[in-house]
Amino acid sequence: MSNKIPTPSQIRAALGALKWEYKDLSAASGVSVDALSLICLEKHEAQEKTRSKVRQAIESAGIEFLDNDGIRRVSKEVEIYVGKERFHEFTEFIYRRLLERGGTFASAQ
Repeated sequence: MSNKIPTPSQIRAALGALKWEYKDLSAASGVSVDALSLICLEKHEAQEKTRSKVRQAIESAGIEFLDNDGIRRVSKEVEIYVGKERFHEFTEFIYRRLLERGGTFASAQ
């Protein structure tokens, strides 16, 4: 899971991608339907705690939040990396993910 707090447009996009209504997100997040409606319509600035609950519920359903207000479904596919160059791409990918989501990266000695 990421630490990104979703924007109202990302929440709306995720609802569409998941084919969810406010009631579905409410059940998954514990945030009231009324509060979700106000957040998505940008009539209320939600507290970080509330938006975090919403983020966790949506990410648990398989949606990832991206930079620039984007979302995407989390891929369940496995990619195989072969060769020195692809190994470098893989380690760079892991390093970037750790930076985005928190964590450490230590090299073997």
